[in-house]
Amino acid sequence: MNERYPNWMFAGVAIAAYEFSGFLARWTGASGIRWVGYGVVAACAAILGVRYLRTFWSSWKRRRGPNDR
Repeated sequence: MNERYPNWMFAGVAIAAYEFSGFLARWTGASGIRWVGYGVVAACAAILGVRYLRTFWSSWKRRRGPNDR
C-alpha cells in the first residue's frame, strides 16, 4: 500500500498539537485552546485507525483467498 504520508507523521502531528495547545493554554490562560489540540489528536487517531483497519482487512481478504470448491 503506497500512502502519501507515513503513519509516523500522523503520530508526530498529534503529539506536537497536544504539546503546543498545552503550551498556548498555559501561556495565554485560555484553557479552551486545549480542546483544539484534543481535536487534532482525535482526528489523527481516527485517520490511523482507518488506515490500520483497511490494511488489516485487505491482508485478511488476501490470506483467505477465493474458495476453490
